[in-house]
Amino acid sequence: MTDEEFWKFVDENATADTTRLRLKHRGNPDIFEAIEQIDLQRKSADKFSNSPRRRLHTRLAVEQSTSDNIARLHATLAGGARSIFDMTMGLGTDALAFAAIPGATVTAIEHNPQLVATSRINYASIPNLQIIEADSTEWLQSTARQFDLIYIDPARRSDSGDRVYNLHDCTPDVLSLLPLIFAHAPRLMVKCSPMIDITATIRELNHCSAIFIIESAGECRELLAIADSSTELPSDNVPITAISTVGDSFTFTTAQEREAQGIYGNPQAGQYIYEPSAAIMKCAPFKLLCDRYCLTALSPNSHVYFSSTLIPDFPGRVREIVAVEPYTSGNLKRFCARWGNASVAVRNFTQSADKLRSQLRVKDSDHLRVVATTTATSAPILIIARQIS
Repeated sequence: MTDEEFWKFVDENATADTTRLRLKHRGNPDIFEAIEQIDLQRKSADKFSNSPRRRLHTRLAVEQSTSDNIARLHATLAGGARSIFDMTMGLGTDALAFAAIPGATVTAIEHNPQLVATSRINYASIPNLQIIEADSTEWLQSTARQFDLIYIDPARRSDSGDRVYNLHDCTPDVLSLLPLIFAHAPRLMVKCSPMIDITATIRELNHCSAIFIIESAGECRELLAIADSSTELPSDNVPITAISTVGDSFTFTTAQEREAQGIYGNPQAGQYIYEPSAAIMKCAPFKLLCDRYCLTALSPNSHVYFSSTLIPDFPGRVREIVAVEPYTSGNLKRFCARWGNASVAVRNFTQSADKLRSQLRVKDSDHLRVVATTTATSAPILIIARQIS
């Protein structure tokens, strides 16, 4: 199939049943490749909604690739770098975003020959993006080239296919490569699993200068670590930033969190309830939230906050409290009749959200939200809150 025929088939069958298409065209590998492309385009519709049209390659490559909006954030965090080396190109989403930096030149390496061939077709019109087929570690060992920034997204699966989280267990091992990397660039940007331990990453990654916890669509997507060869910060002074693709951010150090004074109390109807975002929950500046936003926390472990005045720039969910009720069998039985349907959340609570939803006999509703949590005196309560109009 020519490229034109390939995309014509994809477009004409964009909404077709791909199982039936495979049965109809069995024995035709060109058509099967186009059918697989239809499935991959559907699977990645949200992830690559702003990319130029391109062929995708394997479900695993799509799963492991950075999304468009996070790749643009990576480019923003590149800190003015003009020569960038991407050691793990994959589908090329990050390389494409780096190449969009004004005046930047990007060298991207990929060892999979099929991915390289596909990327050279996809990005043929981008003159400042050089694609090389090689092992990135071996290539770096053999070159004298220098860069402003090296970016790496190491594979986070073991030989058996299990997920791994620590930098030492990823492929390649970034920690052992650090001297080689710093011989070719003063700065390193590492994409890590959102499950990785922040404290251990700062401690193990020499010259760590910043940590970013990146959130998109309400979920914590990744941890991005920056290392700078000229930086020697104590681990508790490394800035940690919870940041979202829509622009919310909160920066602190563990030293600041350690020195902060949490304020605790009990919420009342008419006040506002604040639930931290997923990125905030990951990096855990729980006492600092009280200090910086003049909030009162329910208890040290509940991570639910409230105030009498509305604070619109809080990094998370904000609602108006309409009632605070004890967690009793009577209140559970009467809840649906009194309040109707509601979304359900639990914080430092004995029941799961699904179990509580069943007890309340409600279906999800954006209008009302019930947060089951525990006070500083260990009393279980239900906080009922509504959207702010």
